[in-house]
Amino acid sequence: MTKAKFQLEKVSEAEQGQWLRSMTLEAKVEMDPSKLPDRAAARVYDQFVTYEDFARVVIKGLPEREVLGLVRKRLEAIHALQLLKKHGITFDDAAREAQYKRLRADFEANPQFKNIPFEDFVKQQSGMSMEAYKRGPVFTREAALSLLGQKLVSDDEAPKLYEQKKDQFGPLMDVRHIFLRADENPDNKEFVRTFPAARKFCEELMARIDKGEGFDVLVNTHSEDVNSKFKGGTLQIFTPASARQFPDIEVVLKTMKPGDVRGPVKSKRGYHIIKLESIEPAPALSDRIIQDLRKQAAVDAFLESFKAAKKGVDLRRFVNSAK
Repeated sequence: MTKAKFQLEKVSEAEQGQWLRSMTLEAKVEMDPSKLPDRAAARVYDQFVTYEDFARVVIKGLPEREVLGLVRKRLEAIHALQLLKKHGITFDDAAREAQYKRLRADFEANPQFKNIPFEDFVKQQSGMSMEAYKRGPVFTREAALSLLGQKLVSDDEAPKLYEQKKDQFGPLMDVRHIFLRADENPDNKEFVRTFPAARKFCEELMARIDKGEGFDVLVNTHSEDVNSKFKGGTLQIFTPASARQFPDIEVVLKTMKPGDVRGPVKSKRGYHIIKLESIEPAPALSDRIIQDLRKQAAVDAFLESFKAAKKGVDLRRFVNSAK
């Protein structure tokens, strides 16, 4: 085919840029290489788009951050498929469809998404039709890593790996806190305390708790953590592994029993009063945990390999014509 037949002659630059952002649900976009001629990246509005056209529109129509995001997603998908090939795993249409059905089943089993059609959720989150999403780089990467995880962690190996990583799954510690924000040199001391002032007030609150004043009341009236304040001060459910991300809190939790209240606990951002509500043992090994172990193994292998890989897309030959 001649170069002229590849051009987007009837589509304005604004429309091209909008298509790149939203994948234009109404536009019947064809991106399956088996249905396109050589050097065609896609067919949009019944016009063929070359890879050169695509790169030119990307550089000219989108901010650099979006360009880098598009390129990285594509590179990650390519590298994930290369990893599968390295491990002798075939990723054909049947494998792609099987992974899609698994993803859909997981979505429909999640009570958080009850009564939400999977297709509608995908369109809302990605701006893509279901078929375009299944062929796109994000799904390709995730589907490839799911297959890789099954290869890296077999059913026989899962129990041993779970014991090695059990601190990521439990014991489960339900933790609440009262938080007082502090700064070494606050610009406005009427709104932000110094660390000594925050500690002093934290000690006053602890004294009131010791005298029987309710933790819930003090959370509502004094805590400065807006994310937890209106949930009774509830933080995430901690495991020994996740607690290590917050070393100041981790040290205190190691010595607490359910019902204990401790403070002041200093962190980089201020002072805390910590209450340990309950401790539950780590759950027994389950299919869900095995999936988590496989996903973690695949992601770890992917990130290590991707970091070491030679990668890049040379767009320099399009830059001059795009500007």
